[in-house]
Order: sequence, then structure tokens, then C-alpha cells
Amino acid sequence: MHNVNMDDEMQVTGSEMELVAKAKETLEQGGRGAHRFPRTLELAFNEYHRVNTLKHLRVALLTGLFLYTVFGIVDAMLLPADRAHMWLIRYAVVCPAIAAGLAFTYASRFKRFIQPVTSFVMLVASLGIVAMVYFDPTPTKNYYYSGILLLIMAAFTFISLRLLYAISWAIATTLAYEVVAIFANHTDPNILAQNSFNIIATIIIGAFSNYLMENYQRRDFLNALLLGYENRRLQKASHELSLVHNQLEQKVADRTLLLETALREQESFSYSVSHDLRAPLRHINSYNAIVLEDFGDLLPPEAHAFLDRSRIATQHMGKLIDDLLELSRISRATLAKGTVSLSDFATAVSNSLFEAEPHRTVEFVIGEGLSAQGDRSLLMQIMVNLLGNAWKYTATNPSACIQFGKKVDADKDIYYIKDNGVGFDMAYRDKLFGAFQRLHGSEYEGTGIGLATVKRIVDRHGGKVWADSKVNEGATFYFSL
Repeated sequence: MHNVNMDDEMQVTGSEMELVAKAKETLEQGGRGAHRFPRTLELAFNEYHRVNTLKHLRVALLTGLFLYTVFGIVDAMLLPADRAHMWLIRYAVVCPAIAAGLAFTYASRFKRFIQPVTSFVMLVASLGIVAMVYFDPTPTKNYYYSGILLLIMAAFTFISLRLLYAISWAIATTLAYEVVAIFANHTDPNILAQNSFNIIATIIIGAFSNYLMENYQRRDFLNALLLGYENRRLQKASHELSLVHNQLEQKVADRTLLLETALREQESFSYSVSHDLRAPLRHINSYNAIVLEDFGDLLPPEAHAFLDRSRIATQHMGKLIDDLLELSRISRATLAKGTVSLSDFATAVSNSLFEAEPHRTVEFVIGEGLSAQGDRSLLMQIMVNLLGNAWKYTATNPSACIQFGKKVDADKDIYYIKDNGVGFDMAYRDKLFGAFQRLHGSEYEGTGIGLATVKRIVDRHGGKVWADSKVNEGATFYFSL
């Protein structure tokens, strides 16, 4: 059987959903009741059957036309005396009927009448053979008789006549043969019984073959109908998905453009901060230095104190600008991930802290062999900020201790830095990682940018950072990457 595109070649009567529902119901029932579907489904099957058998029918009619034409030579050899009768039957009746049937298959209106027209052509062909049997004397009539058997098998199988049409045509042919054999040729009863048995057996075998073939055709039709429906659903879903994908791509492109614009504006802002804001600070420090140098002896102590405060404030402002620029740089920096030894970073930071304040007595407990995947410079910044915080807030503890280690939770590495410093109130933990948010007074230096920087770095690595603390009992900062 040929594969048929149900979308392009088959016009279905009734709504598609109705057909699909009936097809599913029929398949659930085992596809039985093979030779009759519900009306709308039956009409659709008729068209499906026509499309699938049309090529076979044309080949069969063309072959029959060729054989009927060529076997005229056999007539001349076997029955030279009756050649005129035989050729009249062949070339004046049967061959024109077959040729007309073949031409009719190419007519646009043929599909509605394919079965009755084909049955009529087969009947003309079979009655032509019966007429030849009438003119053919014994024993050559048996050669023409075999043509009847050949036509019956072809009608039931290769030509794919529907069962009702095929049986009706075969019975009509058989009755015509019996009439000629009994009343015209007075065929010997034994030969007639044998021939009749062969015809009836051929009809039974052909009908059974036709029944099985149509059963399979009907089941193939149901499966093709359902597959075509599912394919259209998939194509529709694929088209809708493609539209959504294109919309998402457009949104991503728009967001990317906005992000690029924002980054350019941020770079412009960073440039302004770096150059335009630093210049006034340099002028303030320069003027303060000139005043102290040229007029220091003339100023009272209170004036010196004011100038010192001005110098400290400008230094703090400069540090704040540096921290803001660093926070901005972290947001734009390209990550160069690799394996990084956090233990080595912690050791390096602790050594630098001792170098800056050698008078401090602090115990560092650093876990060995702790490493992570991430950007080297950014992870170093995490260690500098968190260890620097722990160092700063343990300044009042003579037995200060700072620990760096790792624990595993749900197969995820959690790093922590723990100290026994002043701690903080957990009621304010939501403000802990915000920019310019400070939970302690001016007795501790800082700009409120350090922990915000840590969170930004951890976020860029797809991790989390949080803290746990009690006032005067120290604090522990955790982070994952």
C-alpha cells in the first residue's frame, strides 16, 4: 500500500475532531466492524482507498488491455474459422470498454464512481470471455475458461474492488457462464461440475483475501488519520514554540541593548567619579596643607583641629570613592574561572593584617587544602573583606580568634569565617549586605561597601552568602560558590 498524505490528498467530510474521535473509538474497539464505519468516517475511508488503489487499477486496466489485444493472435491460431467472432468481441466490445475505463480514471469526477465503473468494465471483460466460450468448441474452450478464473482473482486482489462489488460481479459472471455452459454448449456434467467448483472456490478464496486486505487498509486508514492529526498538532505546537522563541530572542536582544546602555552609562559615571570628584578633594587637601604651612603658627589649636578633621573627612571620602569604583568594577568584570586555593588566600591576608598592625594578638585557624572554582582576583577580594571585617571587630578582644574552614551540606561546599568579636544584632541582618549599611558606630572604620562587594561577587559566581551572630559573642559568615 502506498503512503498517503492525509492533509494534501484526502478531503475529509465532517469536522476533523469528529473524525479523530470516531477513529479513536473504532481503534479502542479493536477496529472491528471492518466493512462499515460511521458515515463521516466511511466517506473519508472511501477517498483514502481510492487514492491508494488508483495506481494499481490503472496498471491492471492497462495490462488487461494489452493481454486482450495480444491474445487475438491466439484466436487466429486456435479458431481460424471463428476468428471474426472472436475479434469482434475483443476489439469492438471489450478493448474499447477497458480503454474507456482507463481514460475515465483520469477524469476529475471519476472518484465518486470508481467502484461501479470498475465493476462494469470487469463485467464486460468477463462476459466477453463467456461469449468466447460460447463460440469456442471443445477442448479449446478450457483455455478461455481459465481467463474467467484469472479475472476473478485479479478483481479481488490486484484491482482491489470493494468486497460487495467484487462478489456481485463474480456471481453475475458465474451465472452467465453456467447459462452458456448448460443451455448453449451442453457441457458434460462432470466437466461443468469441475469448472463450477473451481469458479466457486476461486470466488471464496478471493473474497477472503479481499476481506483481509480491506481489514488492513481500514486499520491503516485509522492510524494514518490519527498520525496526520497528531502531526498537525505537533506542527502547530512547533510553530507556536518558534514564535515564542523568536519573541524571547527579541526580548533578550532588547534587554541586552538596555544592559549595554546601562553599562556604558555606568562606565561614564565611574569615569566622572574617578576624575571629577577626586579633583575637588585634591584641592581641599592642597589648600589645607598650604594653610598649615604658611599660617600654621598664626592659627589657634582649635583651627588646627578643624583642619585635621577636614583632612580626615577628605581621606574618608577618597576611600569611599575607591570602594564605589571597586563595586562597579566587580559588576562589569569578566569572570576567568579556575581552581583557586582559598587556604593560601586566607594565609596571605592574615600575614598582611599582622604587617599592618603588628601589636595585635590574634589567633588564626585556617583549614588546609581548601579550594574552590572561581575568579582568582574576585575570590581574593572576598577573603580580604571578610577576614578584614573579622580582624576589625575583634580589636577589643585580647584573646581574638579568627577561623576559616569548610563544611559540606547536601553535597555542597559551605565556606565560613568565624570570629569572637563584638558580633551584631540579627534583627538587622537584612541590612547587612546593603551598600552603605553599617551596624556599628564610628569607633570602627569602614564605608559600608565591603559586605556589599562580597555579596556582589558571590552572586556573580551563582552562590549564596549569609551570616549568624550574637551581640558580644562573635559572628560567622558563610558563603557558597
